[in-house]
Amino acid sequence: MSARACQLAMLSGLRSESVRTLRWFDLYLDHDDGPMAIVAAENMKATLDRAVEFRFPLSDAAVSLLDSIEDVGVELVFPFPQRGKDGRDRPLTDMALLTQFKKATGDPEATVHGLRATFRTWMQDQVVSSDVAETCLQHEINSTSVEARYMRSDILELRRPVMQRWGQHLTDSNCGGDTGETDDPDIVSLDTFRRSG
Repeated sequence: MSARACQLAMLSGLRSESVRTLRWFDLYLDHDDGPMAIVAAENMKATLDRAVEFRFPLSDAAVSLLDSIEDVGVELVFPFPQRGKDGRDRPLTDMALLTQFKKATGDPEATVHGLRATFRTWMQDQVVSSDVAETCLQHEINSTSVEARYMRSDILELRRPVMQRWGQHLTDSNCGGDTGETDDPDIVSLDTFRRSG
């Protein structure tokens, strides 16, 4: 399960906590605005002194990944294998994702959070506007708090094509997506996690 959580972290650019605490009812794969997840406010890093829920567009690759995960009748998409002492489901731990990521990459210095830096660098190389890129990463758009309080759009439709291209990039055979083989030592393909976990 941790390998698939790492795959979704790669495809989404979401923080580890947002991936690990994702619930099945947070997913809207047939939404009129296109497939999306809505990350609950309590699972978001607070910005502007408050956390708010975050609508997140899902690429075809992310939808395919989520479709491949068996819903075993628990609330969480990525549950920890054992329930808590209270009998409730628990999310995977941050350490479970980190261990899986280090195993898959073979790099003891690798971090799951580093995927977000890779995604941000790719967006810069693709000339994605700063506002769109920062919103894709759930960052506060660089502005004064007064300005930010007036910016209420989550620019979902501007982010959707970026997420689709990113998903295609990660699954493209030139990126090692089909086989996991690539000449670029800085690329970790989705297939790396399929083989490792």
